[in-house]
Amino acid sequence: MNSNRSFLLVFIFLTFSCLAQGQGLIAYYPFDNNTADFSGNNNDGTFHGGVKATTDRFGKPCGAIQFNGKDGYISVPNSTSLQSPKNSLSVSVWFKLDSAPSQRGNRWLSILCKGSEREEQYYNPQYRIQVYQSPIQSTVSLSTDFTEYDTNFVANAFPYGQWLFYVLVYDGQNVTSFVNGNKIWEFPYANIFFKNDNPLDIGRDMPGNIEYFCGALDELRIFNTALTQDEIRNLFTKDIASAAIETIDLTCPIDIIVPNDIGKCSAKVNFNKAAVDYNCGNANVKQIGGLTSGSSFPIGVSKISFETKSRTGVTKVCDVNVTVLDQEPPVIDCLRDTVLIMNDKSSKGVVFNYKTPLAKDNCSHASLSKSEGLPSGSTFPEGKNTIRFIAVDEANNKKECAFNVYVTSSENATIISSKSCLQDIVKSNDPLQCGAIVNYEVLDNKYTMVEGIASGRFFPVGLTTIKLQKKLSGNLTEECMFTVDVRDNEKPYIHCQEDINIEAIGTETSAIVNYLLPETSDNCKVDSLYITHGFISGSRFPLGTTPVSYRAIDATGNSAECSFNVRVINKNARVAINTEKTLTKPYLPDKVVYTPDLKFKKCMLTLLLYDDGQEDNDTVSVYFNGDEIVSREMIRLRDHHIIVRSVSLVSGKRNDFIVRAWNNGSISPNTIKIEFYEGNHNDNALRLRKQKPARVRVLHSHPGVAGAISIQCSAR
Repeated sequence: MNSNRSFLLVFIFLTFSCLAQGQGLIAYYPFDNNTADFSGNNNDGTFHGGVKATTDRFGKPCGAIQFNGKDGYISVPNSTSLQSPKNSLSVSVWFKLDSAPSQRGNRWLSILCKGSEREEQYYNPQYRIQVYQSPIQSTVSLSTDFTEYDTNFVANAFPYGQWLFYVLVYDGQNVTSFVNGNKIWEFPYANIFFKNDNPLDIGRDMPGNIEYFCGALDELRIFNTALTQDEIRNLFTKDIASAAIETIDLTCPIDIIVPNDIGKCSAKVNFNKAAVDYNCGNANVKQIGGLTSGSSFPIGVSKISFETKSRTGVTKVCDVNVTVLDQEPPVIDCLRDTVLIMNDKSSKGVVFNYKTPLAKDNCSHASLSKSEGLPSGSTFPEGKNTIRFIAVDEANNKKECAFNVYVTSSENATIISSKSCLQDIVKSNDPLQCGAIVNYEVLDNKYTMVEGIASGRFFPVGLTTIKLQKKLSGNLTEECMFTVDVRDNEKPYIHCQEDINIEAIGTETSAIVNYLLPETSDNCKVDSLYITHGFISGSRFPLGTTPVSYRAIDATGNSAECSFNVRVINKNARVAINTEKTLTKPYLPDKVVYTPDLKFKKCMLTLLLYDDGQEDNDTVSVYFNGDEIVSREMIRLRDHHIIVRSVSLVSGKRNDFIVRAWNNGSISPNTIKIEFYEGNHNDNALRLRKQKPARVRVLHSHPGVAGAISIQCSAR
């Protein structure tokens, strides 16, 4: 997920009735492209064989699970809660039966079976829910002890390709079947279930002959109590609010900034593909714009674009910018130092004509100017005369060169013009070294080094001047100079930790995450380390996946990146959907994140607002139904200062409560905690500190992205 893309996650909580939730629910599988148990008992399953996500009864992709009827099933490990049914059991499920050629017209509604041993025993299975229908008969199975005929099977035959809501209930006296809330079959039975340690199979019945379910299942619930017909009808009529929503997100790599390759007006750049986060299986990512990885990118900014498409045709595009910086200065070649001899001591100097240096650049024209010294053709006075030139390219890279003109009488001459004994040397650093071994050879062995580093020795990164001299006749000495430029072309080493998976507490929609800073090292020195994406350690991370990226830069500007993902989950949340929208109301141009709705019995509420976690200068404005009830105020810790507001809800309507962030504080994101108390306590809010609030909610926001709740009341 890159920094240019904002996304919002809203979690819808379980919507089935309070009775169903509170009385005996031991497992609940919405089957929204996963096998997570949302009952709170952690009975999560694992896919086996031909099982995949499919379209649910609302037409939403990935809202149900498809079984191939051959080898596909879901296995759930044994648990105390799954063993708990003894003399009562209820199982409800939405199913769509498909025709399986291998079953030759027989319909096996093999919903679940707690027993994986092939031989049937009094304890194996502990319980099963399986309906068998053939052209001539039908049976309903509850356990090894109970498989009874449905004499009215013709009227109760399950059609292919049609979603039905099926419930089987055992209350200790009767086994009863319901379809779409209506009772279709009942048979007397009074016995207990004998628990076993076997896993629970969904979509497969193992003991005896092996039967696999062929079709789709959705919204499977298991109770260790007997549901009444009213409760079943309530489930049937209300079980329509939690359709799975397809979400797809595309995250590009972070923007790339690299220096040019030495001597070139470009740089070879490698990059990774964009990452896709799709809750509905796999999605392909293709590059739709820009040069491919490994290409030579020109100086400047080049855009690379990636695209992915969901099953329903939802398209997401993201971009990454590749910036190649021209960091190579021009090449300028000055004359060597020159000695001029005055034959006449009475003269004011010597007229000297010199050739203007040439400047070349790897990319563009380099402008050349003289910054010091006399122009060519001038009379150079006795002594040392320095001539200096500077070349500047279009990227404002600069390079200077200088030479000296020595004017002296013949009897005092010591140094005369030196010739170019060697070309300047440019070399990359040796691997893992902040320098390089450099060898050079001067053919004239009469030269001796008077300044610099000897051949075959270690030269540090940077520019080293080598000065050589040799004796001539009399007092004359000839001098030779050249430079050795060792360039650090080695990127620093950086290593991020592994991905982090963390579960939010209770119904929180975020979690505080602490992580280790990346390990760094360099052949020379790591100059800086900074975060390029995500949140710093100790911040609150929202539900979902947040990429965190860091970049290390060494002393010469080479850089390297690493990244990892922080995944925050909450099994108490129903399903994530992307409902980002932009408000058109004039009072708030921000985008909003709606967390799950809140409902209250009373329409008058008192709100206590304060900073959640660490006080870090978070500043917010709060709007209720469009009215600003808190105006750009810094929130404090609960013990330091509480903002108290009373609001009156409009009955029967959604009331908007929106928090707008003016900053991220010192710890991102901006967080505010709200305690909701029913009634008006604005005049005596201090006493609420010792009372338990009706509801508590934490909202996260960033500048430009506000947190929001829709609040409703049922008072008339």
